[in-house]
Amino acid sequence: MSAPIVQLSHLSYTYLAGTELAATALVDASLSVSEGEIVALVGPSGAGKSTLVSFVNGLLRPEEGGRAVILGLDTHDPAADLSALRSQVGLVMQHPHQQLFERYVGDDIAYGPRQMGLSGESLRGRVRWAMEAVGLDFETFVDRRTFALSGGEMRRAALAGVLAMQPRILVLDEATAGLDQVGRSQVHEVLHRLQSEQGLTIVLVTNEMDEVVDMADSVSVLVKGHTVASGAVREVLGDASLMERCGLTVPEATELAQDLREHGIPIGQSLLSDGEVEEALWHVLHR
Repeated sequence: MSAPIVQLSHLSYTYLAGTELAATALVDASLSVSEGEIVALVGPSGAGKSTLVSFVNGLLRPEEGGRAVILGLDTHDPAADLSALRSQVGLVMQHPHQQLFERYVGDDIAYGPRQMGLSGESLRGRVRWAMEAVGLDFETFVDRRTFALSGGEMRRAALAGVLAMQPRILVLDEATAGLDQVGRSQVHEVLHRLQSEQGLTIVLVTNEMDEVVDMADSVSVLVKGHTVASGAVREVLGDASLMERCGLTVPEATELAQDLREHGIPIGQSLLSDGEVEEALWHVLHR
């Protein structure tokens, strides 16, 4: 594994610090992501996940004691060029209406590449590629009114707008929530392809453990602003006691395997996918 291109270390952050409305979001949070890796960030509601990933593209800067180094840039440095950083780090927010603003879908997706200097057929081709990458047919949707889209279509449009800038790092803040299984699988396929073909680095904020199993190389767990665990997906998600202490569910396949063991079927521990459970059952039945 290559050296981290995202290194968030011992970050603390308080909203409205010094006022009566002060709210602590992070106390001691860290995240390390290597180039080309997909890292999942999980934790219960209010854990500080969205706050933590806001440091990845410089929306927030470290307070005293913490450090955020992204693509070699220390964002605590007042001279750091955050505009250049944000052109390389794409953030897809949890609520797509927060980042969609143009009247027509094609114009919204074209906004970022246009700011980067693309025009004419190059711009149109980039918009077409991004739309079709997320399952939005170009001819059908390019002139569609943005806020007439369904919730799932808005999520895809928001993702397409970020992908159109071809970032080196993509941060997805629960960006596939609300998509049906077909739509989610389609997005996953696109992201896996971009990771394998273009070396895209992805930070995936989600509480869908099956999504973590399907997508991530490693996972980090955040609880009440603290990073409490990080490591390989099987190591972390397979620790049922850890997941329970953190208020998180295990993958459905892991829960099924546990139920089978409780009913006397000698099936293995730390099974994360339906395929692993099926294979384990086959071995039990053919002993």
